Amino acid sequence: MAEIIYSAQSATVKNAYREGANLLLLDGCSLPDICVACGNPALGNVERKEFSKLNPFFYALPLFLGLVAELGFRNKFLFAFPFCPNCPPERLRLTPVRLDRKLVVLRGASQRVLDWLPPPPPEVAAERHRPWLQRKLRWTGR
Repeated sequence: MAEIIYSAQSATVKNAYREGANLLLLDGCSLPDICVACGNPALGNVERKEFSKLNPFFYALPLFLGLVAELGFRNKFLFAFPFCPNCPPERLRLTPVRLDRKLVVLRGASQRVLDWLPPPPPEVAAERHRPWLQRKLRWTGR
């Protein structure tokens, strides 16, 4: 199981973008000190959130092999989201749209956080719209 720590606390916003209602995050991103749930100041507080992803291919394996594959091939993505002290943790309702090492796309961040973020640069926008098969075949150089 690989643990991929995506976000860190930082005084500057980096590697975080907005695209409509989506929050786009690159590895090593940092977000503004604004609660991702409600949009109020986070005052340095964070809520840690974990998302997991397993390649859909492994669901086609027989049950026993699927369980072994799940334990060995699951990627765990760890985040530290700014979160105000007034919000209960269950209010953090970010939904993963895409999880991979190149780009994470989440839906459900407060509009105020999204308003603080810039639109993605051309290379991030291109990666965002890259078809699934092209992402999987990236290692072939295509």
